[in-house]
Amino acid sequence: MGTGLRVSTRSGSVRVIAERRDDVEVVRGPAPEVDHQGRTVVAGSADRVVVRVPLGLDVTVGTNSGAVRLRGRLGAVAVTTGSGRVDIEAADRVDVRAGSGGVVIGAVAGEARIAAGTGRAVVTSAGSVHIVASSGRVDVGRCSGPARVRAVSGRVRLVIDDPQPDVDVETMSGRVDVFVGSGVAPAVLATTRTGLVRTDVVQGDDGRIGVRAMSGTVRVRAAT
Repeated sequence: MGTGLRVSTRSGSVRVIAERRDDVEVVRGPAPEVDHQGRTVVAGSADRVVVRVPLGLDVTVGTNSGAVRLRGRLGAVAVTTGSGRVDIEAADRVDVRAGSGGVVIGAVAGEARIAAGTGRAVVTSAGSVHIVASSGRVDVGRCSGPARVRAVSGRVRLVIDDPQPDVDVETMSGRVDVFVGSGVAPAVLATTRTGLVRTDVVQGDDGRIGVRAMSGTVRVRAAT
């Protein structure tokens, strides 16, 4: 089935569907080639690219503009886009760099790395997260490992599913909410220059939660 897929286009939408199959089928787009690494390469101008691939395949997508939508469970995913929404359903690990348009990611078994310009950055679940966002909301539904977030503006919401949280958040403006499991007593180090800090959990030595904000409310509480 090859070792992976690489899609490169200047503009136009890109859709990749992972399903139970043994080959890579380019349904729409430039004619595919195979590079020296054995990857299927789809490169060239197209208003739309649609590719069907085996489950668990590694996928790399690069585009100047246009929506990128990846469906089904994939392996290692890397997406770079200047503008256009990025939507990834499931992967082993993810690395997304988006200028504008927003990033929405479903389930990631390992690390989810996101560098987003404008638009929200949403992760349903991940083993760990590393997010840098210029503007727009950051929302992580469940993180079972280390969480690193750097945001200029916009609300940050993290749900940490780890009995030993390892959280580091830094933001210029916007509310920060960190939720931990019931009964978890982390060491909380939270500061804000203009705003309110509320810690609604018992502090202890169950990991560490660090939050630094220039302005905005910071709240650490137990998930319900």
